[in-house]
Amino acid sequence: MKNLFAGIKDVYDFLKQSKSCVFIFDFDGTLSPLAKTPEMAFIPEETKTCLTLLKKFFPVAIVSGRDLEDVKQKVGIRGLIYAGSHGFDWEIEGKRSSIKIDPRTKKALKSAMEKIRKILPNYTGAFLEEKGYGFSVHFRLLKKIKEKLFLENLQRIKEEIEKEGYLNAFFGKKVLEFRPKVNFDKGTFTQYLINHFKTRNRIKPTAVYVGDDTTDEDAFSVLTEKDVSVYVGKKKKSKAVYFIANQEKVEDFICGFLKELGFYNL
Repeated sequence: MKNLFAGIKDVYDFLKQSKSCVFIFDFDGTLSPLAKTPEMAFIPEETKTCLTLLKKFFPVAIVSGRDLEDVKQKVGIRGLIYAGSHGFDWEIEGKRSSIKIDPRTKKALKSAMEKIRKILPNYTGAFLEEKGYGFSVHFRLLKKIKEKLFLENLQRIKEEIEKEGYLNAFFGKKVLEFRPKVNFDKGTFTQYLINHFKTRNRIKPTAVYVGDDTTDEDAFSVLTEKDVSVYVGKKKKSKAVYFIANQEKVEDFICGFLKELGFYNL
């Protein structure tokens, strides 16, 4: 990966020359600093100001593992495109759609949550977050001394659940995500969004995707050399072309582009 800010002028020039652009951001760890619990996450006011201005000139989408209503409430900006549950349900220009989940998968989700809940009383600080299309097991607050044994138990349960064939599970940053085993993810949604604007505007937009976690790799993988993919954080391997050091640099990237266009003077 290349340091985005080492060649930021070239990236800005490339975007200015593009006939159409769509900006896509993850939420936790990208627009919001990583928080100890999902409830504590927030979007800094300056970032919110820049996003609000950006959407006046380009389509802006937020794609999160959170429930759709949750991420909408956390961001709090009208007129954006929102996708929840890693793209399983979304709202584009006021119209909502979602992936349909069959009853057997819903039953598998319920059974998986019961298995996880049985071990949680032994691990203070670990907790389960229910979502409309899956659930997450968070262990950021778990004491370090108990983490190894907890992860061993979690891995065992993960393997049992995946063998049933209805759910997939993915480790992220101090979290294990369970979601339906269907051919839809952040990458599929990103491609869907690109096609949506290509059909509407009769030109394929340049997609700018910024994300920090494992599930964002699905989106990076569908982008081409005519797009801009940015990983947030220090990581040796990613499908993204560029990286930035931390979440604070996301705001610098957005505001810097608006300044380059002459739309932002603060």
